Amino acid sequence: YLHSTGFRRDHLLYGMHRIRPSCRQAYLVEGFMDVQRLDAYGYPNVLGMMGAYLSIDQINMLRAFASVMVVPDGDKPGYEAAAKAAKELSAKGTVARVSQMPFGKDPDDLTIAQALDILGPPPETVIDVDGASAN
Repeated sequence: YLHSTGFRRDHLLYGMHRIRPSCRQAYLVEGFMDVQRLDAYGYPNVLGMMGAYLSIDQINMLRAFASVMVVPDGDKPGYEAAAKAAKELSAKGTVARVSQMPFGKDPDDLTIAQALDILGPPPETVIDVDGASAN
């Protein structure tokens, strides 16, 4: 993705304008499409780093949440970035966990069944016996 000249990704988290304050958990992913896919599956507060590292400003924004699940891209740089992000968030007092993304899969590659298996059901969502979700 190319950004406009002067765009400072380190001052923003993609998707921050759509947060649901009633849900105190956030999901942190790398890219735009990852945010869109998990949001479409009903996961609240999915935020994108717009790259593979967190800036100080982004860490401070994430401190508004009680917990953050870091959902990496399924490759070595993704796993490394996720571990570093979780460590940096934990050092600032935020409960941070890293999901176990299968190698070769990014969050935007997941089917809803795979997302449910890896991430569990979205908070504030009830899954009925047929597998359909209702908010």
